[in-house]
Amino acid sequence: MRASRYCPNPHGSVKTHRFSETLGHRNEHSLGVYHPSIRTLLLFGKINPKETQDTLFHEAFHQYLHLAVDRAPWWFNEGYAEYFGAATFDKRWKATEGPVQTGRLRDLKAYPRIVSFEKIMMMGPREFMGGNVGLHYAQSWAMVHFFERSGNIEYKDVFDKYTAAILANKPAREAYDASFGADDAPLLSDMQAAFLRYVAKLK
Repeated sequence: MRASRYCPNPHGSVKTHRFSETLGHRNEHSLGVYHPSIRTLLLFGKINPKETQDTLFHEAFHQYLHLAVDRAPWWFNEGYAEYFGAATFDKRWKATEGPVQTGRLRDLKAYPRIVSFEKIMMMGPREFMGGNVGLHYAQSWAMVHFFERSGNIEYKDVFDKYTAAILANKPAREAYDASFGADDAPLLSDMQAAFLRYVAKLK
């Protein structure tokens, strides 16, 4: 499970990028990367403090998840990394998770249509990182935000079943079929429609 925070990065350290690329990862659009093969988190170049913190939290989530799951679905891994990556702290260091990622929200709203939940949940690294990678990152973040913050108990219950299967190291298809694809699950079309209404209200 190799993951990076996708974002155009003109400030990367040449030496750090070259080291990372020797491990088989291209980093021209990364602010940081977690390498599971050597269990190492790298940050690239000179970034402002807020971007550095967001990237550190994002990549640290990948590192944390790798301790629990051998190979999590890419949407789940990146969606939660974005969700926790934007965490903020008050003066007493109390954390607030999941604030709106305005850049991701803007990216998502710029696309005329979303990827179906089933399709994005089945994506491997090649498909997720290819084509509309900006949409994939944005939608993954927004889906996690929707399931965690929308307040819809029925949808959250389905998502919790899916998450439990992922944390039990079930393959992506098996986890999906046991939750979103179960006979007693809400209609996916209704869930996706609710998701779009939720996204439309986010600011």
